[in-house]
Amino acid sequence: MNVDGSNATCISFQHCDCVCYGLGNFTSCLTSRHQMAFLLLFLERFKIPRHQCYVFDPVFSPLELAVLKELGLTVVLENEVSSAT
Repeated sequence: MNVDGSNATCISFQHCDCVCYGLGNFTSCLTSRHQMAFLLLFLERFKIPRHQCYVFDPVFSPLELAVLKELGLTVVLENEVSSAT
């Protein structure tokens, strides 16, 4: 039971960041589009602001980069995993 007495489970991670690597070409690939839909629902469900979601994939087209920015996601232009070591 929640503090307010309700039984609803509503977890918020609004102070957390989300990182998504390898989303793929969602403008041309149905699987990637499903993954994009899941990502957006995940952010909504756990109340993570879209600007706190960092996305990277070297295959993103200029159109996809524009769509991601329009959706409010933070586009990472360089693979930070390889530069972190």
